[in-house]
Amino acid sequence: MTEWSPSTKHRVEVCFDGSTWENLSSPTNYVDLSAEPLRIEHGRDGEYGDVLSPGVLELVLINDDGRFSPDLPTSPYYPNVVADVGIRVSMLVDGTYEPRFWGTVQQWSVRVNDPGAHSAICLVTATGALGAFPDYTLWQASEQAVRSAATPPTHYWPRLDVDGTASSKFSDCDLVDNGVSADAGTLKLPLDEGDPHPLFTCSSGKRKLTATIPQMPDGYHWRVSIAISKPSASCNILEITDTFGPHYLSWDGTKLQYYGAGFDVTPGTSASFWPAVVSVRVWYSGGFEYTELRVIGSNGVPYSTSSSFSGYGLKKVVVCPTLSGGATFSAGHLIVDYNETTSWAPVLLAPRIPASVSAISQLSTWAGGPTITGSTVGECVLPLLEDRDAADVVAALAIGAGARLRDNHDGTLEWISFPTSGTPITLPAETVDPSIEWATSDAGWITDCTSTATDGTTYTATRADGRRVSYAIEGVNASRYRDRGMADWIVNTANTKARLSQAVYDITTLPTEADRATLASVRIGDRITITDLPAAILPDTLTLIVEGITDDITDDGWMVTFQTSPDVYSRLFILDDAAEVRRNYATIPNPTSTTGWITNNGTLYVSSYDATGGRRAGTGARKLTRAATSPSATIASVYAAGLSAWSVAQRVPVTAGEVWTVSSYSKASVAFTTSVAVLFFDASNVQVGSAMTGSSEAGSAGGWARPSVTVTVPSGATNMGISAQLVSTQSGVTSGGEAVWMTDALYEKVSSVDAYFDGSYSPDADDLIPSWTGTANASPSILTGGAGILDSSYIIAP
Repeated sequence: MTEWSPSTKHRVEVCFDGSTWENLSSPTNYVDLSAEPLRIEHGRDGEYGDVLSPGVLELVLINDDGRFSPDLPTSPYYPNVVADVGIRVSMLVDGTYEPRFWGTVQQWSVRVNDPGAHSAICLVTATGALGAFPDYTLWQASEQAVRSAATPPTHYWPRLDVDGTASSKFSDCDLVDNGVSADAGTLKLPLDEGDPHPLFTCSSGKRKLTATIPQMPDGYHWRVSIAISKPSASCNILEITDTFGPHYLSWDGTKLQYYGAGFDVTPGTSASFWPAVVSVRVWYSGGFEYTELRVIGSNGVPYSTSSSFSGYGLKKVVVCPTLSGGATFSAGHLIVDYNETTSWAPVLLAPRIPASVSAISQLSTWAGGPTITGSTVGECVLPLLEDRDAADVVAALAIGAGARLRDNHDGTLEWISFPTSGTPITLPAETVDPSIEWATSDAGWITDCTSTATDGTTYTATRADGRRVSYAIEGVNASRYRDRGMADWIVNTANTKARLSQAVYDITTLPTEADRATLASVRIGDRITITDLPAAILPDTLTLIVEGITDDITDDGWMVTFQTSPDVYSRLFILDDAAEVRRNYATIPNPTSTTGWITNNGTLYVSSYDATGGRRAGTGARKLTRAATSPSATIASVYAAGLSAWSVAQRVPVTAGEVWTVSSYSKASVAFTTSVAVLFFDASNVQVGSAMTGSSEAGSAGGWARPSVTVTVPSGATNMGISAQLVSTQSGVTSGGEAVWMTDALYEKVSSVDAYFDGSYSPDADDLIPSWTGTANASPSILTGGAGILDSSYIIAP
């Protein structure tokens, strides 16, 4: 076997001047491996160690001529023998220099070796890319997105709910209130994670905010933007004063307007449009001045109008300028920008799952950290950010997703998604160190693990056996069921069998360069297989995950120690993709306006939409009031209050033999009974058989009742329609004006009634995610969920 000596294989380089890498190993070798080993540590000691544990390098340099002495003018590297210069280490293996470390020097420490100072050494310590992660405090996610824009705004007030004077995030321009405190509003964008934005009320004695804008460098170019909820009625949202006087950004009930009717846009009636970001933009081009009114909704749909119109010299912006009329709206994220080309809507309305980059890459970019590769767009959501150190948030993201971060030894990091699933690297078997220890371990013995989502909702996985501890993670996966699966995994997969926590190899003694190259190629997050172990005392083959790696390099040998954890991938565990759990075939399960739902007699029973008194579990309701001119009889046979078997458009396709259960909710201002009926029709819309009516449900005045019926589709039927009926049971009521509410229709292919849901509401938000199959409240809706599947042989009591 050819002698292999580490003393001739190392290469240590330092970038003193920021551009040139100085080789300290050749042609003159300044690296001393005789007294202390060149030691490199990176990664962690187990699967529950610090996911951001930084790589550490310690080495000794020969410093007889003082070249590595800080602040020594005679040093050829003066004045750059300082902290934070780059340093890297590689080892020559099979003809290629294999990177082992890349980072920045933390300290140069010079020591004299003898009383006569004839020789000296310099101890160097350095940290890897993880250790160099910036010390950076994040803002709330929506604010951070604005803060990190390529061109930040001139003035920015994220939240408008602070009493007194509030300074802009980017200037000393103050936003001054009128001495009235803020009311709580409903506006909360996906990236918002703090208190709700305030509710502004256009009434006397309510809140008004004023920003006096300093003189602009270019009065011809500016943009004012604000995020708002849909106003409840006509009102002035902003007063914008330029050289030519005040102009109003207003809402007239259907349109947004600026400068009266000079500019108006109609954003449509879709509930998914709100909240929205509205902006007024002024610019100068080709000898003309232009003004634009633009609104972009949460669904990404833009509406705008522009024309030649002067808005020179922005001077003042007032929020809720007209305190009369009674309209309300929530508002936040007021931005005044001299860079008028920047649209802030895509920034403020962005989802919590970044659309074009991964969450981990987004965080590192915001913090000015290293490039992080390997992650998948859409894999994770951003954790809560406000007032947290960036490194802490990165660690929370990795822990919640079960991921690992690997130092690539080139200044970048790599995200290793859960579960580690690469093909295992089979290590040379003949030289595994005999000091290996096969022992039981309590690592990961978790009694309960709580996953907390960004909105504060939690899920706790538990088990009762053994002496275990509590654990907590942040819900950072793309869906709640994956968060739940991760918590279940952590609680149920502690390997309480024995484990091999580390494996030690002397690369120097390996017989071939190919063997040495195999050992040197192993990186954190890799799966490794060790074979030919003494089968009489421990398993002869083990597959493990590498959590950390330590190099000890001396003149005599190169020892590599792998810190390991039991293999995950070989244990059957699947975080399922979204699976449909339930489907509601009602295309308009609850009304959001007076359209879509009908009654059988619009003269006797006047229909309207009630968004407040008719609400149940956050849904809407159709309200029908018996007209005063109707017959003096009590409410009777109010059929088809939003559910009409005779409405062909609302019928549902069916197949003979299917079992269906349908239900709805009803209430009235008087005592009542209510029921639902199903009618079947053939392909020609001819009724098949008689109506199938469920049992009546009684309700007290003002209380909800839920009738239902389970049916089997008869032969010849191809579609079905549903009708609801409500009958008063209160005697002596002869005047008009009694009210009936009906809502929350549920049509399912099941044999019994279940909890109501639609595309915007889930009865179990932790585990089941609601969505619409098409347009909201105009299409069927589904609940999706998933669960971890675990091989029961690995759920072991201690």
